[in-house]
Amino acid sequence: MTQSNVHDADLPALVGGSVEIAGVSHLIRTAAQSDITVMLTGESGTGKTVAARRIHALSARRGGPFIQTNCAGLTDTLIDSELFGHERGSFTGAERQHAGKFELAHGGTLFLDEVGELSARAQAKLLNVIEERTLTRVGGETLLRTDVRLIVATNSDLRHLVKERRFRGDLFFRLSELAIHLPTLRDRREDIPELVAHFISQLNSELGKHVRRVSDAALAQLVKHDWPGNVRELRNVIKSGMATASHDAVWIEDLPLTIEITGQEALPGSDDLPTLEDVERRHVEKVLLAVHWKKVTAAKLLGITRATLDRKIAKHKLSKPASA
Repeated sequence: MTQSNVHDADLPALVGGSVEIAGVSHLIRTAAQSDITVMLTGESGTGKTVAARRIHALSARRGGPFIQTNCAGLTDTLIDSELFGHERGSFTGAERQHAGKFELAHGGTLFLDEVGELSARAQAKLLNVIEERTLTRVGGETLLRTDVRLIVATNSDLRHLVKERRFRGDLFFRLSELAIHLPTLRDRREDIPELVAHFISQLNSELGKHVRRVSDAALAQLVKHDWPGNVRELRNVIKSGMATASHDAVWIEDLPLTIEITGQEALPGSDDLPTLEDVERRHVEKVLLAVHWKKVTAAKLLGITRATLDRKIAKHKLSKPASA
């Protein structure tokens, strides 16, 4: 299948300019060019659902449905009905015919999250449908053909589970034709200012706020935080801070208690962290490049005056590239 002509502005946001995110973006575009089965790996909250939606939106299947389900909630008694559907009267409580996720995703993409949580029986059923590209509803006799693009996600080490015989090796290799690993937020701290700006813009209308930025001190704490919940946790923190903010900025005292407020002294392992100066320089430069060095527009996006922007450009010795 060929890649669809879609503008980035129309896609689910994968925010950041780090090397790690650039690599993920490249693999997503590669995956979208065919119906290859994709396995998304990474800690909880790293953006696996966003990546799955982006693959679908870039693919030739984008006009079809995007159906997702969380396998962690599928017990053996639910798996058949949830994924493959059932006929009326096939079991107690089956008062009408029910189309499963495979049927609902016909012509589009089926995203199975937390696929590592499937039981051995469920794994066998899934493997059979993938190999045969057909299914039968519970209580039915009609063989239905399936036409879906499959994307799966896991925060488990499936190779380890295969070695322990807790996950089928044949299913693992079917599901991991192309593997894309979503990096932790700890591994791409330079993206935090851009993510913060993105979430502020996204959440203002939802919260009925007019927040323009976070203070330098608050941003410093956000960059230092360990982020066990990754991007999802960052969004929740920004939402909490914006909800309690009484001005047009989120100050350090607005941050929830989950963010440990520390002084400016060095933290254990902080040698690898970017300084606040580095973070500011990179963020200002990214915004300027994004708007082709239109300073008035850049200043509005940054939540500062044009004069302040000029001072920051001079302080960081930024210069307009010839291509801008």
